[in-house]
Amino acid sequence: MLVHVNGLGITCIEPEVGHLIKHIDSGHTYKKVFLSKQDSVDNYIQVVDVNYVAEVAVIDVDEVVPNEKLPVAKKELIDLSKALLAEFLLNNPLKSAVKNGEEKFYNVTSEKQNLLYSNIATYQVAQQLGMEFPIVWNSMGEVAEPWTIEEMMKLFIEIKEYVSPIIAQQQEIEKVINNCRNIEELQKVNIEYHK
Repeated sequence: MLVHVNGLGITCIEPEVGHLIKHIDSGHTYKKVFLSKQDSVDNYIQVVDVNYVAEVAVIDVDEVVPNEKLPVAKKELIDLSKALLAEFLLNNPLKSAVKNGEEKFYNVTSEKQNLLYSNIATYQVAQQLGMEFPIVWNSMGEVAEPWTIEEMMKLFIEIKEYVSPIIAQQQEIEKVINNCRNIEELQKVNIEYHK
């Protein structure tokens, strides 16, 4: 895997062709990783991309013609803001008492949100067809257990209320990035998320 510092001074990890970068602890895979200040190259390994079909060209900011550096740098910084958002959501679960009044933590990553929504939609379709669809869900570190549709929908709303202001922070950061007129302004953009 290739580790380099891009034109904005951010450490990037890129896999060799036909590979992905895998986070050792979480098991998540990425096409490219931008390291946060708290992260380390040692937390990642390169793995074979089983879905690899064709080569993808990698653009090095330093090899781009000067008038084209800014759009490339903006895209990289926006990608970094999205990667850091995903990391923030992974590391900051929702505390909720939606299930049986017991406070537990629930993962709020986009993957979990999509799965939760899919379960709710599948349940509703099954109901319209007169079929049963048992819904199960789990808090972090727990085994999946039966849930009511009301509990699932309440958790879905709680997660949306929790993540929407955080996502709005990323959108504001992206707006600031897009308004930058040069690399120096980009280097001053602070990407930080909070609850």
